[in-house]
Amino acid sequence: MEVTVPSTAEPSVGPQKVLEDAVDGFHSILTREQRDRLERIGAIRDAETVIIFTAQLDRENQLRKGRGIASRFISVLQSIQAFSTVVDTFVSANPRIAALVWGSIKFAMLVAVNYTSYFEALSSLFMSFSSYCPRFAEYQALYPASTRLQKALCDFHASIVRCCKHAVEAIQRPWQKQLANAFWQSFDQEFRPYTNEIQSLAKQVTHEIEFAKVLVERQEQKLQEMERAAASKQRSRFQRFIPAVETELDTIKKLQLQQSTRRSS
Repeated sequence: MEVTVPSTAEPSVGPQKVLEDAVDGFHSILTREQRDRLERIGAIRDAETVIIFTAQLDRENQLRKGRGIASRFISVLQSIQAFSTVVDTFVSANPRIAALVWGSIKFAMLVAVNYTSYFEALSSLFMSFSSYCPRFAEYQALYPASTRLQKALCDFHASIVRCCKHAVEAIQRPWQKQLANAFWQSFDQEFRPYTNEIQSLAKQVTHEIEFAKVLVERQEQKLQEMERAAASKQRSRFQRFIPAVETELDTIKKLQLQQSTRRSS
């Protein structure tokens, strides 16, 4: 198996670096043919892409006498699709990163569906991730201005890519190694480190969402205070201006009255 893989992008820094590293790691376990297949998967366009893909998985699994269970983890895929809509906009170093993240996860599921029992176990694992996935509506407006939230979300989705990488590695083991591995530990035990990592990073995302909300509230309060101070200052200036104007008007009226008196006499 070939393991020398070109990087997905020029070296970069920032919240997206962990995503690029995770995708590069996923690519490193694939053969050239598999990488070509991965490149052909294409970008995730919208929510409908997720529905079509899960239907495809169910159809292929049912052809192998498996159950239609892909809909179980549709919320995980929808979460990734929603994340891709924001990460594509703000990752200038590698605008293809969202497509590569989606492609890696989709590729892992397409490989797993060829092994019914393994696919069903992996589907159950992904279903358990549903409760950890951040809701798009909670971070959509906060994402652009918070680098801490960006990093937390990138870390979370990178952990899912790493989990998928391990799933593909497990499927591609020689049968002797698979048998020995199954003897020593169950599927749940083997994937527990990934589950724990995803759960921990999900908590970090929740924390950063709340932290970003607090910052936004403070900024809005400060803005309101500044607006009130500016309005008060403007009123003060206006109030100082009014007496001068009134005095001027009184003077004009007196002069007009005197002029009128002179003309009438």
